Amino acid sequence: MIEDVVRQIVLLLVHGEFEKLENMKMLGPSTREEYALALQNYLRGREVLCEPPPEAFSQLEVDKTRDAKRWRVDFDLWTDRGRSDLTAQIYVEEVSPGVGHGVLYDLRVL
Repeated sequence: MIEDVVRQIVLLLVHGEFEKLENMKMLGPSTREEYALALQNYLRGREVLCEPPPEAFSQLEVDKTRDAKRWRVDFDLWTDRGRSDLTAQIYVEEVSPGVGHGVLYDLRVL
């Protein structure tokens, strides 16, 4: 469940689908414009976000939160130069057994 939610958010992010992320209530606390600007400022026209290799999704580092049905994942994004230091902080919550919903919470350099 967590892997699927993270994959969905990351792929939408890579393809610049900020409106879709917003419509699916997968953005917070920043706006789609703020996330797009943060990404643009990081890439500065020198790099392009790319889909990560499939194995990146099966090697997630998942952190528990105070809520037993909520987890945090810091996922390293990939560019045409390889794995970057730009990280998507994603929260995943189990909304019903086996069904999760994720939110892109932050983009940060780690």
